[in-house]
Amino acid sequence: ELMEQARTQTMVTGDRRNILSQLAQASEEGEALSAEEIHDSVVTMAFAGKVTAAAVLPVAIVELTHRPEWAERIAKETPRFEDGVEHPRPSLQFIREAMRVKPPAAAFYRASDDWIELGEHGAVPPGMPVAVCMDYPGAGLDGGPVEFY
Repeated sequence: ELMEQARTQTMVTGDRRNILSQLAQASEEGEALSAEEIHDSVVTMAFAGKVTAAAVLPVAIVELTHRPEWAERIAKETPRFEDGVEHPRPSLQFIREAMRVKPPAAAFYRASDDWIELGEHGAVPPGMPVAVCMDYPGAGLDGGPVEFY
């Protein structure tokens, strides 16, 4: 029943997007997702959001200890939830900057169309996935405080 409501509901409610309705609507590329595909997508998004928050909050809290001026700005902030979660405010700016400095995903994968020569260590053949690590010394806490914008 909920899926049928989502399929018939408009995609935009006020100025906020309804993700369930978006997933239930047919796209320009083809048919709408099945109920199982929508369920899997929602679970994936919820899990990804939890993992991201769990990874960034400790970094942000420690970084705040190095930046008392930011801690003061955030402490003075008065949340206005009716403005929406993306409304610009110091806490959101700080969290985004913490995520930029110390990304929650430590690596991402890429595959090259060509051979990748590794010198004396050999080579990586075309199409072989390679992890690109983004957690390097000098990024955030590993190398001391970094400049926040």
